[in-house]
Amino acid sequence: MTHRVLYSRRSRRDLEKIRIYIANESANADTADPFIRQLLDACDSLKDLPARFPPYPFSPRWRMMPAGNYLIFFRIEPEAVSIGHIRHAARRPFGS
Repeated sequence: MTHRVLYSRRSRRDLEKIRIYIANESANADTADPFIRQLLDACDSLKDLPARFPPYPFSPRWRMMPAGNYLIFFRIEPEAVSIGHIRHAARRPFGS
């Protein structure tokens, strides 16, 4: 079964913050766009077999997929995968 991928407001804000951070750190806005596309492609890959990623131990209603140095938190719904949060893996654990 193929799921639709839905992005929460929080996940869209996360992507924008990541884009801004990378653009500022690299001093080149064009550097951020390919990286954001990679994160979006990773999220879109959840259309098929999203259950391949286990529940997140700190908040079992979420699942977590690593994507480079980032973690994508999502929930599986009957016909969709909801992307809830995207954060750098070095940050303290996500709890809700």
